[in-house]
Amino acid sequence: MKKDLNLKKSIDNDLQNVKAGTLSTPVNISKEKVQVDGDLDCSGNLTVNGSTAASFDSLSTGTLNADTLNCPDINATQIDFSEVSGEVVGINNPATRQLDLDCNVLNVNGASNTGNTTIMNITGNSSQDVAIVLREGVSSNYHIGIDESDSDKLKIGQGAAVGTASIAEMKDEVVLKKPLHVDNDTAAEDNLKVFADESNPVLTVGGEGGNNSTLKMYENGGESTDDFFKIQVTEHGETVLSTTDAAGADGDISLNPDGDIILNTNSGHTIIDSHETVVLDARDTAASGQDIIFKQNGVQTAFIKTSSLNLKEVANANADSNGYGQIWIKNDTPNNLYFTDDTGQDVQLTNNGATVDNRWRYHQNARFYTRYDNWYYPSSVYGMNSVNWSLTSSSATKRTTWLDAYNPGLVMSDDITLTEYYFYGNFTSSQTYELCMLKGTGVTPGSAGDFSLSDIGSTQSVSATSGVLYKIGETGLSVSLSEGDIIVPALRRTTTDTSTYYYFEFSMNLKGVYQ
Repeated sequence: MKKDLNLKKSIDNDLQNVKAGTLSTPVNISKEKVQVDGDLDCSGNLTVNGSTAASFDSLSTGTLNADTLNCPDINATQIDFSEVSGEVVGINNPATRQLDLDCNVLNVNGASNTGNTTIMNITGNSSQDVAIVLREGVSSNYHIGIDESDSDKLKIGQGAAVGTASIAEMKDEVVLKKPLHVDNDTAAEDNLKVFADESNPVLTVGGEGGNNSTLKMYENGGESTDDFFKIQVTEHGETVLSTTDAAGADGDISLNPDGDIILNTNSGHTIIDSHETVVLDARDTAASGQDIIFKQNGVQTAFIKTSSLNLKEVANANADSNGYGQIWIKNDTPNNLYFTDDTGQDVQLTNNGATVDNRWRYHQNARFYTRYDNWYYPSSVYGMNSVNWSLTSSSATKRTTWLDAYNPGLVMSDDITLTEYYFYGNFTSSQTYELCMLKGTGVTPGSAGDFSLSDIGSTQSVSATSGVLYKIGETGLSVSLSEGDIIVPALRRTTTDTSTYYYFEFSMNLKGVYQ
């Protein structure tokens, strides 16, 4: 500065103008401060020391060193704040209270001293949210901060306002409010690992695109990765639960609910495929008398109590299944045990509290008469036990009634189903003979009335040679006979219509089953 520096008087506490050259805006100087009413252009370093704040409306500088700086607009390559206790950047613009840093990279570095060092503190008023807001452009905002209305948590979310659209909240634990997306572009069963106290993971989640999704839980909180439980899901939602015990076969799976275990397949079967024994170990704690219960479509059909199998009584066996037999309980009073074979034949095994041979059999020996072409029947006096069955109605037409005045002959003592009959015997003359069996019904003991006769099966015919043993009869029958019904055999010859007697000497066998 060559000339024109004009000092009017001695410097005191009052600001005095200093005019340099033709500068129109004066520089005011006092003992307390220097005031520049205009721009201050400093090509070197500007260092401001002292306890009084340095205040600028607008500051543009290369390097700025200050204990305290108050300025609404700072444009600097580097700002250094000395390592002095209590330093602060104060923004005293009352309208915005905002500090804008326009830079590519903002570095906040801690001091070089050792020990715990607070690098940056962000503090808000007690009635305000405190947050760092990250912006990409104008509309995409994310925040991390403290919600004043819920201030005991650190919140991360979308938007500029803390507490709205939260993604995660942290206090004593991390709470995720949105799905966690882990994508490391690697097909493996441990894409995501969760650790406990051990160095090994306690849980891993992973999978392979287009193949499977897998969750593994390792033994004893990650003590080892040799033994684990695995859930693997493949196409169509097919899920496999498995365990691995590397040193043996003790990887048991136990289900211990505080309630029921319900397996509901919705569609398909429930299959138990065991390599060893299947054990059903039930305890009737409710004292219902039923340890293991079997149901079909919600209806109970059987149960096991101790060592007893209890079957529900029904009216009939189920439909026949080729190669299978059925054990079932018929709803008699009292009920009875039955077996049904794969052809539908019911075999009664018990009857009114006792075992029973369900087969009904009848055997009789006698001699049938024949004369003319008339039908002959057992004796009307001695019945089936007569050795000579010589009763005839002198007609080639079979009887339709059996008089209640006759010996009834063979009377059913139980309800049966006649399944077959045979006559074994020989004829005394070579003739053509017809044989049939008749069923008599409709008589009430103590009341007058004759039996009504109807055919059992069909009439059998044989062209016989005298002195030869023949077997005449019919199989495949299913004729129901009730208690009190009668059976009446009948025979005639259709050739040699003469008064000469010819005989059939036979052994009769009837077969049936009890109903």
